[in-house]
Order: sequence, then C-alpha cells, then structure tokens
Amino acid sequence: MAAHVYRTSDGFLALRGKNAKANDQLLRLASPFDLWFHAADGPGAHVILRRDHPGREAPRASLEEAAGLAALASFAAGAGTADVWMARVADVRRIKGGPAGQVTVSRILETLRVAVDPALETLREPT
Repeated sequence: MAAHVYRTSDGFLALRGKNAKANDQLLRLASPFDLWFHAADGPGAHVILRRDHPGREAPRASLEEAAGLAALASFAAGAGTADVWMARVADVRRIKGGPAGQVTVSRILETLRVAVDPALETLREPT
C-alpha cells in the first residue's frame, strides 16, 4: 500500500496516504469507526487512526499526533500551526465520479489546531 505507517506515542496505528490514489485506498480499507484526519480547507494527505473497536477511545496525544501528521503532508506544511478536521471514517465518502482522494464529510467531530512539527516523522515505523 502506498501509505506511511506510524505508531503514536500511545501505541495507536496511524496510516498516511502518499498520494491521492493512496488516500482513496486508505479510505476503502479503513473500518467505519476508525478516525480520519485532513488539513482543513485545502489539499493534503488523509491520515487514518486505527481503532480496534468502536468503543476504543483514542488518547488526546494520539489524536493530536495524527492531526499533526496530516498537517505535515498538506498545503499547511510551511505554517507554524494548522487546523485539521477529525471525523469517523463512516462519515467520509468519496465523491462519485470525482478525482481520486476527493471526499465529502457529513459530520466533523472536531477541528484540532496543531503545531506543524517535523519531529512527528520520528513516529514512522521502519519498513
């Protein structure tokens, strides 16, 4: 799969698409209760934070790290901070007939304001 694999400081698995086609693929493979992150109001990578079951709450640090990973691979990469949307994968749909990676989100759970921190790349799993 064309995705970078990360492990948050709390042990959660996060996947970040390398391109639009990979973003599509990530969305198809994710569980409906996984969490989806994307930089607000601009192009960027999709990040999926995996959850083992719908009742498993992700710690705040994992949410912020996943949001930061989305910000790093987006139009906001050069900024000091970025706003990142978080939604359940069940609320994210591909746009029929639209270009790869384009989605519509029916419900955003939260918009996280995060630091754009290149140090988050150290969370990447060795391949």
